[in-house]
Amino acid sequence: MYQEFCGLAWEEWHEPEYEMWATELGMSPFRIGQLVSPEFQRDTEEETERLVEQALADLVEKARAEVYEALTNGFSGDSMLFVSLWKSNGSDKDVDPYFVLNDVTFDKMGAFAWITNGMPRVR
Repeated sequence: MYQEFCGLAWEEWHEPEYEMWATELGMSPFRIGQLVSPEFQRDTEEETERLVEQALADLVEKARAEVYEALTNGFSGDSMLFVSLWKSNGSDKDVDPYFVLNDVTFDKMGAFAWITNGMPRVR
């Protein structure tokens, strides 16, 4: 979700590296398979590596609403979540949240609207 914010806010698009992240967390393909629901629509012709990537993408998608809710609760709403994400690139690190929210730009409007719409998948 953060990578999507960066793309919307600053045109810094990066593809998520789910499989690498899972490996770093010590998650085996077997364990990932256990986490995926029986409704997982797998392509039986795909290699195991690609199936793991598809499974991880499915798990991430299913967690989006819960993650969005946790983030907005943790930051006391969409506005402060936006401020935190906006300041994450370091350029406005010391700027008052009021000015981050009230210095309206096209980039900010798109990113803020995305957050207030529940942070839906962009790509």
